[in-house]
Amino acid sequence: MNPMAYVSNSINIGTVTVIDTTTRNVVKTISVGRRPLDPGVVTSRCGEEVWVPNAGGNSVSIINANSNEVITTVSAGRNPVAVASTSTRAFVTNYFSNDVWAYRINQKDFIQSISVGRGPNGISATLSGKKIYVSNSTDSTISIINSCNMRVIGTIPLGIGTRPVLDQVAFIPSKGEHLYVALSRANQVGVINTSTDLITARIPVGISPLSVSISPNGKYGFSCNSGSNDITMFDTVTNQIVRTITLNGSPKDSVFTPDGANLYVTLQDIGKVAIVDTTTFQVREIDAGPQPRGIDISKRAGNCSC
Repeated sequence: MNPMAYVSNSINIGTVTVIDTTTRNVVKTISVGRRPLDPGVVTSRCGEEVWVPNAGGNSVSIINANSNEVITTVSAGRNPVAVASTSTRAFVTNYFSNDVWAYRINQKDFIQSISVGRGPNGISATLSGKKIYVSNSTDSTISIINSCNMRVIGTIPLGIGTRPVLDQVAFIPSKGEHLYVALSRANQVGVINTSTDLITARIPVGISPLSVSISPNGKYGFSCNSGSNDITMFDTVTNQIVRTITLNGSPKDSVFTPDGANLYVTLQDIGKVAIVDTTTFQVREIDAGPQPRGIDISKRAGNCSC
């Protein structure tokens, strides 16, 4: 099965638009909970699932990526925003309850709540799955969670009023694993070494960045700048700006296809998804649902249903 893009349409009557990334056609619209935000592709024993946090319904809809059907809905905290996972556990940020809820992926059951900073939104796991990073937008900090004992083991201050939106951990050639954070009110992308948990760089980008995606080969980063309707491309080794890609709407979230050939970007204000060719940098648009916000792409679907 071709990789599928899952786009959350953040209206009260929530839906997820499914796009075949090979044909670039919308293949299905799935009903989920109220005001879905940033979905996350999670691997279970039955293949891939898409966990969709419903901010207006305090729940998470779980979609089987093989059948593209909602298989269950689980409760969440107040205003769930984003999802990250390890090999066995899923973690969901809850913006208004200032915590992260942990679940067992295969059983789909709640394990425990983990208190973090104020206004947690973005979340990402290290490639080993040992640490979970949570951006606290109100506190302008990042909480670090040990994914095994599910305790907060550290806090990284980012500067008052920077309003971070955590996005991606990536392995960078010659530099090792790093975490990239959109600092929306500072108009910067913060770079953190996950071995030391120290900030190593602040990259100036466009206005009000809300997400960062790193190319699969680790060479380039792409910052979605919601206030300037563009994307800043930067070199991950030198942290220098490579180019600016102009869009027709305000970008909120982005994700690469597995081969790195295209970057899919949600344009919430015009109801479209932009597809950026990462070789020619040409942009084409396809229709999504109303107010597309979050996006993720499956790598390959599972072979069983459960």
